[in-house]
Amino acid sequence: MNSVGTLERIGFFASVAWLSLMLGAALITCVGILIAALLRRQPVPAHSAGERRSAQVLTGTAAAWLIFIVLAVVWVVPFATPAGEDQFVYGYPHPLLKVTLAIGVVATGLSVLGIATLVPVWRERTWLIGRRLRHSVAVVVFIALVATLLQWNAVGFRYF
Repeated sequence: MNSVGTLERIGFFASVAWLSLMLGAALITCVGILIAALLRRQPVPAHSAGERRSAQVLTGTAAAWLIFIVLAVVWVVPFATPAGEDQFVYGYPHPLLKVTLAIGVVATGLSVLGIATLVPVWRERTWLIGRRLRHSVAVVVFIALVATLLQWNAVGFRYF
C-alpha cells in the first residue's frame, strides 16, 4: 500500500479549533484577572502573605499571557497577504517572534509556579470560596494553554 499523499485525521486537542478555544479562554481569563486586580487595589480585608503572593503571581501570569497573545497576533497578521508570505519566508525568524517566544517562556514558568500558589490559597482559607475557585480555574486554564502550546511546539526557542 502506498502511503504517499495520505492524510491522517488529527485529534481534537491537536486541532486549530482547540488552539483557538484555548487562546480565547486564556484571553478572557487574562482580562478578567487584570480587571479584578485593578478593582482590588481599593482597601481590602486582611489576607495572608501566601494568598497575597498567590494573587500577585496570578496577576503577573495573566499579564504575561496577555502580552504573549497580543504580540503573537501582531506578528501573524502581516503574513495574511501574498506579499507577507514572502516576507515570512525570507525574513524568518523575525525579532518580534523572538520577543513573543521569550514572553511565552516567562508566562509558561509563571503558569507552572501558579500550581504552587494553590497550596496557600486552599490552606489558609481567608478568601471566600468563590475567589479560591476562580483562582484555581485560572491556574487550570493557564496550564492547559501551556500543554496546548507545547503540543503546537510554540513554547521555547526551538526554531533557531
